[in-house]
Amino acid sequence: MSRDLGLSRDPADDDDSYSGDTSGSNDKRRRTRTNFTPWQMEELEQAFLSSHYPDVFGREMLARKLDLAESRIQVSYSSVISIFKNILYKVVQRHS
Repeated sequence: MSRDLGLSRDPADDDDSYSGDTSGSNDKRRRTRTNFTPWQMEELEQAFLSSHYPDVFGREMLARKLDLAESRIQVSYSSVISIFKNILYKVVQRHS
């Protein structure tokens, strides 16, 4: 039972690559979007249901299992938590 949480991974993307123009006065580099495979999404969702706030060891284990950088796992969890809170807020507002 897979849900679209707005996170998808393109296998062609390099997890540690950056994009954007760095020639201007703003030298901040932006990380490319990680597009998860359906299998990775299912694993992330299952892990999220087990623990909404995994520790660094849990994230590292999941990263190894999914062949991703731990930072990508951390960012995906942050995104899912944000989406989850947003949905929960809207549901509460409807029933208030």
